[in-house]
Amino acid sequence: MLLLFCLIWILEFHIGASASDSRILVTVDQPTVYAAELSSHQLRCEFSRSPLYVLWYYSSFPGASDRATLAQCYHALGRCNLGEGFANWTNVGGGANGSLQISGVVRRQDGYFECEGMDDLDVARAGIRLYVVG
Repeated sequence: MLLLFCLIWILEFHIGASASDSRILVTVDQPTVYAAELSSHQLRCEFSRSPLYVLWYYSSFPGASDRATLAQCYHALGRCNLGEGFANWTNVGGGANGSLQISGVVRRQDGYFECEGMDDLDVARAGIRLYVVG
């Protein structure tokens, strides 16, 4: 009985350790971006491994109550869909690789963009503040 208990404990420890070793990590090379109005920019989140899904959120500032899903990207299919309320943002395109392309930035897009990569076991988030100037 003690041997069975030890074997189960070792297996649980090993499985837990291997799961934590493969956590998704995310970084952004530019946490703050200044963009001239009507310029084009690509916001990028770099993931340590390919997540199943990449979601992009938009809000006026970090922690704001107006946070909404801007794009839902499916890595395996290589496509993204804009979220409800952003259909008029025709200049935005998401990449399933963790990028968000904004062509012809306009003032209403000044705000906080947050990327989130996820799979069945893990979630990682990072944010980019976009200031539209000029």
